[in-house]
Amino acid sequence: SRRVGSSSDDSEEPEAGGTPSFISSDLELAEDGGTRQRVGLRFNKITIPPRALIVNASITFTADSAQTGAALILTFMGELNRDPGNFTTVSRDLVDRQNTTARVNWISIPNWATGANYTTPNLAPIFQEIINHSEWTNGSPIVIFVHGNSRTVLRKAYSYDTNPQLAATLNITYRTPEYLLSRYDTDQGFKLWLSPDGTLAAGLDD
Repeated sequence: SRRVGSSSDDSEEPEAGGTPSFISSDLELAEDGGTRQRVGLRFNKITIPPRALIVNASITFTADSAQTGAALILTFMGELNRDPGNFTTVSRDLVDRQNTTARVNWISIPNWATGANYTTPNLAPIFQEIINHSEWTNGSPIVIFVHGNSRTVLRKAYSYDTNPQLAATLNITYRTPEYLLSRYDTDQGFKLWLSPDGTLAAGLDD
């Protein structure tokens, strides 16, 4: 698992664009004072090899206050970038980053009690799109964004600045391909492998 690891690894910005803030007492998912906002979470050193099959990926939040309301839907997506940087206070830093096509909705969100943990549905499609990118490198950071459908209902989670030990945590389970044949000459290799989904694949390996 990986926890948000620094103050600039979780951030909030109005969904319509504006000045982000990564120094906050909590993460408001996903409105602030009647304004819908986007929350960004950056997880460092994600050790998943290329061609892996993501079985499950989820994020666990710790509630920093009691929140209720059944009308809230939270939508998750990722940043499609081989090496996404830390969040900044540059205007539109969150909303102008390139997003994954894959999105996952969290519906039927339970009421939150202070100090309790709440885990998202399986976000595997988002992580699979990121890992499948041709420039993905094992050990790179991954950024996940969250926004919501409501200006009046929200959930509040601990931010890194309030309590680093209760910041958002990422958990991932994956399967790796089984290599059947590897052959190398002086400057390039060839591999034949059985993908985790059962398909046979081949390619060059520099």
